[in-house]
Amino acid sequence: MTRAVLYIRVSSTDQIENTSMETQEKVCREYCGRKDNDMEVVRVFTDAGESAKTADRPEFQKMLKFCSEPRNRIDFVVAYRLDRLARNNFDYAVFTGALAKYGTLIRSATEPITDDPTGKFMQTVLSAIAELDNTIRGQRARAGMQSVVEKGGWAHQAPLGYVNGRGPDGLPILVEHEQQGPIVRAMFEMAATRMHTLTTIRDKLRARWKTATGRPLYVQGVQKVLTNPIYAGRISGRITSGRVVKARFQPLVDEHVFDQVQAVLSGNGHVATPHDHQNPDFPLRHFVRCGHCGKPLTASFATGRNKWRYAYYRCRRAECHVHVKKKDMENAFRALLDSISLRTLPRLGEFRDRVLDEWRQANAMAVIEQAAHNKRLADLEKLLQTLLDKLIHGVITDEVYTAKTRELTTEIAVCRANVRDADLKEAEVQAALDVVDTLLRKIRQLWDGFELAQDKQRFQKLLFPDGLTYTSESGFENSGGVEPRLRG
Repeated sequence: MTRAVLYIRVSSTDQIENTSMETQEKVCREYCGRKDNDMEVVRVFTDAGESAKTADRPEFQKMLKFCSEPRNRIDFVVAYRLDRLARNNFDYAVFTGALAKYGTLIRSATEPITDDPTGKFMQTVLSAIAELDNTIRGQRARAGMQSVVEKGGWAHQAPLGYVNGRGPDGLPILVEHEQQGPIVRAMFEMAATRMHTLTTIRDKLRARWKTATGRPLYVQGVQKVLTNPIYAGRISGRITSGRVVKARFQPLVDEHVFDQVQAVLSGNGHVATPHDHQNPDFPLRHFVRCGHCGKPLTASFATGRNKWRYAYYRCRRAECHVHVKKKDMENAFRALLDSISLRTLPRLGEFRDRVLDEWRQANAMAVIEQAAHNKRLADLEKLLQTLLDKLIHGVITDEVYTAKTRELTTEIAVCRANVRDADLKEAEVQAALDVVDTLLRKIRQLWDGFELAQDKQRFQKLLFPDGLTYTSESGFENSGGVEPRLRG
């Protein structure tokens, strides 16, 4: 009696086609038990839901290894059909050759496979038919996906922040994920403020992301989210042949916000850099400089005789005599912020009128700039279409097309942001002035409200770009002539 193993494989559609695992195994065992075959079934290998497009199937690899071991002495691998083993001629030839080295032959329980010339010819024909069927299925699948995309739907696995769903008309679409969606939106909002780096966005959202997805959040993941146009309701890529299709589902972020973020990431916007040497206990450390030697102040804890710890800001040079309790220096800094509010508030009305007058005069130039941006945007989109035409006609390679398209897409996003920025309305200027008004009225409260030292330091840098100096005699000073608040 010869020895055989069975290889069973099903995909999602096989259940519909009445070739389930149970059916395949039953037919294969009946084939082995026939008198003219008389095969002993040694083992059954089953891959559930696996595609035969690749050999990277767990049970298939185990079967090959099992057949390669001399002690197992396997004469035949029996499958329901040859397409259970491979979906193209090349792979089938490779597998057949590999098994032949171990003295193992392939048999199909439902197809006429023998070792004579006619049988070998039939093996080649049947594997070619399987490859043709697989190619046709792939084309149909791509055509179906492209049809969905052309209608503004989504035919792929949902990206983070979304789940797959259906529209009222049955069109596959994306629906916001209850937990992940708000986090993705927060990423864009933080990046658009131009006050955060990718690292600080990751740090602030890391815990929420882990809870919502079960996986850690990396800087690369933040960048991948922020550069994906699907979150702005734009579908693009190879499946749209380089065009941008407007999605028929709710985007997570406004297109204007998305374009602003692309401008920031491309280097055309300002990306705030966290101050070095951050310490959650000492937000003024390395921000304030010694008024005598000009070196940044450091900070540390000292342990007293009673074993209590005391926090100090100090200069590294003892001869400068700058050694101040943390509480005293930070209270003095709060007083400095209060003094700024008191001196600026009476001038707010005058400042508001002057800003509005200058904006109205500059608005005429904004109209001209907007026209220039619109022309540049049209030229870029035309160039993008030209690239696509060259790709279709074989003038350029896929690699060149992908690289140039990435460059153009980034520039288009920047250009769109410039168009919207040039279209600034007076109401928006008024709103910005209201924000300034609130900021100047509550500077100290805002500083105290930041929980992280890095946020406090960014705010400090915004208020005092050149930093502050401090001496024990005069207290705080800066280049703007801020009145000293701390004495002695």
